[in-house]
Amino acid sequence: MLKPIEKTKVYEAAVEQIRAQIEGGEWPMGTQLPSERELAERLGIGRPSVREALRVLEVMGLIEIRPGQGSFVTERSPESQQMQLLQSMLQEDEYVVELLEVRELLEPQIASLAAQSATEDDIRCLQEILGRMEESFSKGGTGADENIEFHLALTKAVGNRVLYEVQQLLLKLSRDPVERFFRVPGRLKRSMEGHGEILDAIKERNPREAQQKMLAHLRTRFAVPDSRQSNARQLDE
Repeated sequence: MLKPIEKTKVYEAAVEQIRAQIEGGEWPMGTQLPSERELAERLGIGRPSVREALRVLEVMGLIEIRPGQGSFVTERSPESQQMQLLQSMLQEDEYVVELLEVRELLEPQIASLAAQSATEDDIRCLQEILGRMEESFSKGGTGADENIEFHLALTKAVGNRVLYEVQQLLLKLSRDPVERFFRVPGRLKRSMEGHGEILDAIKERNPREAQQKMLAHLRTRFAVPDSRQSNARQLDE
């Protein structure tokens, strides 16, 4: 039975309870979950927390959210189980650092390639995303979704489908750490400035500058121990 939640991060507790219902067979594959309103009432939490929990469950591959229809339990494929394992790992700071190391290896090069290949439509798309990020910030939001959109749009501009799929996975895994980062006063503003500098370098068709601005942006966002930056340092050389 679902029961009221008494934890600080209520959406995480909601994820655990709904996941337990699914994994325990109470809601079999293909079953439609109760509505957001009903889940909120049964769990004793607000609907925004329910929506966040459902988003996490979708990323984990446990449910599918169908606009206008509701949320449905999905088949437990090996891929979804792997995503669930990765999400669990990222509750530990050590794995967050390792995730950032991977992003430091990939994303400066992505920015460099985008500076060479981005079309005018790509640049307009990136500019529009930054505008929505600023709007989210002005309304008290975190801009985390727009942040993911920006990095994905940047990767799309490169035109490499395999790289795009890899980046999608990395950004899905990064969302919660980024959200925590953005809650610290002043950091969202710095992140927005970093995105703007990256976009300026791409507009100027300057691969080297775009690469350096991306690396600086990532290192500003998360504090990675110096001893673990050896792999990424080669991008500065």
